[in-house]
Amino acid sequence: MAQKLRSVLETDEIYKTVSFVVADARQADCPIVFASPTFFEVTQYTPQETLGRNCRFLQGKDTSRHAISEIRDAMREERETNVCLLNYRKDGTSFWNAFHLHPVQDSGGKVTFYIGIQCDVTPLFMVPDPGANLDEVALSEANRRSEDTARRLAEEIGNHARDLLSQSTKAKTCVSDSIATPLAAGLGSIDHAFVLTDASDLKMQYCSRGFVKMMGYPADELLGKVYMEQLECRDSDQTELERIQQALHATPPTPVSAVLKCRRKNNEAFYNALYIAPVNGSDGQVAYFCGVQTEIKETDAPAPVDTSTIVRLRQRGVIGAVRVATRGLANKDLSRKRN
Repeated sequence: MAQKLRSVLETDEIYKTVSFVVADARQADCPIVFASPTFFEVTQYTPQETLGRNCRFLQGKDTSRHAISEIRDAMREERETNVCLLNYRKDGTSFWNAFHLHPVQDSGGKVTFYIGIQCDVTPLFMVPDPGANLDEVALSEANRRSEDTARRLAEEIGNHARDLLSQSTKAKTCVSDSIATPLAAGLGSIDHAFVLTDASDLKMQYCSRGFVKMMGYPADELLGKVYMEQLECRDSDQTELERIQQALHATPPTPVSAVLKCRRKNNEAFYNALYIAPVNGSDGQVAYFCGVQTEIKETDAPAPVDTSTIVRLRQRGVIGAVRVATRGLANKDLSRKRN
């Protein structure tokens, strides 16, 4: 993907002079798939330290939470935005970044990439007189240039969208086509082993990287499979499985905890502390089930359903984060329309 983007963009003067990144909106956590040479100069990070990561590694202790929320909201709503925030280079020094976010849509209107343009405006904040005002005109001009640049890049990327999309297959992602881009972006920032399933048939629509790693399967062998069937193995406690099914099919469905013996793709057995809970849409109806997994040491198993307080709190925290990711999205926006 990075090589293909480079061949598309390197003939443009922007490639050599502007600090920008391109992130894949179809993958969990919107990883960076391309960064310009100027980005590496400004941030001091190498390509190996940048590609495959979310851009939040530039944030630090004094980065505005409000600015971060605005970026997240813009991604959820699939819109452009300008924010000025304090970012940090690899050596720990800070700089003021006039950041512009621009979504790139395919021919069907689905957001496939995000362009992020960084403009170092630190000199605007280094006024000699503490009482002097920030040069708003200069900042607005920096934002305008970034907007123009983003549109040029978006057009260039859009012209090669088919080739670029073919460079990144579903096997490399953990998100099915039914999950909307803004929801996938929100879920990608949650660091734990969990899945999101359809409410009707419990087929997995989103698998976190933690879950993919835990189970040892490529994501394309998990997506679309029935969640509980994937976890079940010959060693699983059938009584526990029935209790889980009863909770999920109750009216209304109820959260359920359990400890199951599961097997990875290589047939290695492990004990899995589960917590599964319904996730409602904006209409109050169950839109998904979220299943959170925590591998426990074999010396702790077989464990009671009431696992350690730390595990329970952490799992409920993941459920809460998933609900926040879906909050504010109308039901029609939670899922991409199927053809």
